[in-house]
Amino acid sequence: MADLDHFKALNDTYGHEAGDKALRHFSTIVRANLRPQDVPCRFGGEEFVFVLPGYDAETAAAAMERLRVALGESFNGTGPIYSASFGVADSADGTDLESLLRVADAAVYSAKQLGRDRVVIGEPDGGMHRPLRAAG
Repeated sequence: MADLDHFKALNDTYGHEAGDKALRHFSTIVRANLRPQDVPCRFGGEEFVFVLPGYDAETAAAAMERLRVALGESFNGTGPIYSASFGVADSADGTDLESLLRVADAAVYSAKQLGRDRVVIGEPDGGMHRPLRAAG
């Protein structure tokens, strides 16, 4: 799951047209950085859900980290700059879509609490979430 950071402030400061442009821009980054078999979905507002077949939590987190980095590198100095926070749930840890979404959403919340612009792997038992440790 992904949630664009400070999206309300972006809309309030620059207008809804800028918000719409940010959503389209993020979608372009997503399409350019996911595999053909991956399924990106707009979940609502500025939230997105990704289904990444065949990936475990660590591999999915690495894919989301690539998206996060690509988004950060995509800005060319025109328009507002924004980031995204990501939460990962492993389908092996859930029994249904609703429970997986809860885990991913809680992980996104943790990512935001830890400072935004990061990837966190959720834990199905509601325990401590694991922030992705990027190389370097």
